Amino acid sequence: MLAGAYGGGTVPEPSTLFVEGIFSWDRWHWDCWRGVVWVFRGFIPVLATATVFFRAVFGWPIPVSLAAAALSVPAALTLSVAWEVLYMTIRQ
Repeated sequence: MLAGAYGGGTVPEPSTLFVEGIFSWDRWHWDCWRGVVWVFRGFIPVLATATVFFRAVFGWPIPVSLAAAALSVPAALTLSVAWEVLYMTIRQ
């Protein structure tokens, strides 16, 4: 119902594709996650969540969990951008 009110190209928040200019797979590249908006919006949540995950699931000490979480940020943000591009592709 809301999609009809706002048009077919509306993406639920957080929609960063419009800020970074990645609207389709032809504009996709492996380092899309390095966009300033993606890093600011995603770095802290991914770091916090992954740290808790590595600590709780694997029982690693906090410094090791934090380091592993920092290394997982690029993969998590790349998947987030890819998921949003996929959503836009399906919606069109």
